[in-house]
Amino acid sequence: MFSFLFKKEQQLEALIYQYLENLSRTQEHFVKAMETCLDQGLCEEFGFLIDQTHKFESKADEIKEEVNVLMYSRALIPESREDIMNLLEQVDCIPRIFELILHLIRSQKLRIPRLLSWT
Repeated sequence: MFSFLFKKEQQLEALIYQYLENLSRTQEHFVKAMETCLDQGLCEEFGFLIDQTHKFESKADEIKEEVNVLMYSRALIPESREDIMNLLEQVDCIPRIFELILHLIRSQKLRIPRLLSWT
């Protein structure tokens, strides 16, 4: 009945869930890339998975920016905006670190000893 009053809040909630889903996909590609690196070394598939991880990390940045724009268009009271943005900033470190690790492995041509495998 009063859903029109909370439209921006609902959009914000949907974007946050979209961000979390995207974070999960970034993690999945990171894990696949690490498994590939351990099993096959630096190969084409590893490069492809790095690119996929980068794609989802970039998408996370886009979603975070959408959240920022929506929140500062008066979707929430200022105290809530700051809390949500701080939380997103902290969580956003995760996909960046995933991507950074994979790029370091590729650029440094690191060979990860099998004994460090988590599988």
